Amino acid sequence: MLRRHLPRRRFHRIQPVTSKTDVPTLYNAVLNRDFIGANTILEFSRESDESEMDKLLWLGYCNFHSGNYEKAQSIYIDMLTQHHDINTQQVSLCLTCVYYYLQMYKEARETVSTISDCSLKNRLMLHLAIKNPHEKIHFLPLQEKLGVKVEDLISLAASYFKQTNYQSAIDVCKKILKEKRENLAFNVYLAMCYFKLVRYSQYKRLLASLLYL
Repeated sequence: MLRRHLPRRRFHRIQPVTSKTDVPTLYNAVLNRDFIGANTILEFSRESDESEMDKLLWLGYCNFHSGNYEKAQSIYIDMLTQHHDINTQQVSLCLTCVYYYLQMYKEARETVSTISDCSLKNRLMLHLAIKNPHEKIHFLPLQEKLGVKVEDLISLAASYFKQTNYQSAIDVCKKILKEKRENLAFNVYLAMCYFKLVRYSQYKRLLASLLYL
């Protein structure tokens, strides 16, 4: 999400480029998660090593991660309708993610149903089921399809939390923290589960430990 309020800062005169290493590149922009900068490079760069299809995929990716979901949606739909030499499965997965963030859940379900089984599809279907209270009966088979990757475990924990199965969500979060100790967000998720279980002593202890990190 883009920040609404940016800190005041002094603006310095832009220094002239003195070497090729000073020229911003798409790779460095994406690596630094500067998706707006990466999008600008793609839009205005006359010389690019990327093919047209790769460039469109990067444009969709950067617009999605910078929160410009409508633009990403337009790019992916154009790719599916106007280009025939593309990986339709890959583009459809990207479009499903865009639909999900736009809260266009009906369109997301219709699109994801055309995609072959894969890890991302399983996660998307589970999160779409979470958004639909009438699909709770489908949680278990969808959960069983998830693997052991961190992304799958995060989705599994989210589905347990939605089902108010907080202890199972705690167990999954602890499993994730064994591999991702530097990710403090999972400690916050643990604290939320402890709070829901009225285990206030553990909740307060965990929050206190986060304050001193």
